[in-house]
Amino acid sequence: MKKLIKLPSNWMFKGYELEALKGCDELPNCFAYVYVECSFMELYAGQASADEVAVPLRERGFELRGVYNISYDRKRRAVQADLSLSG
Repeated sequence: MKKLIKLPSNWMFKGYELEALKGCDELPNCFAYVYVECSFMELYAGQASADEVAVPLRERGFELRGVYNISYDRKRRAVQADLSLSG
């Protein structure tokens, strides 16, 4: 049975979502769902954007199913959100 992988959103992991996913070549074979916090603007030096995280997942056959817990800045621009994808 395929399972869910949730990339942690704690302070030690922030900004390294893409790096973690790069090491998951077998992701489509092991997991049916991915849940990951992503940023729409750079909050940490060298951090990948939400699009940069989502593209490799789409290339592996995952589709975006939802965007949750959106955080906005004072100008009402989206800063961060949780992405839910399924494969």
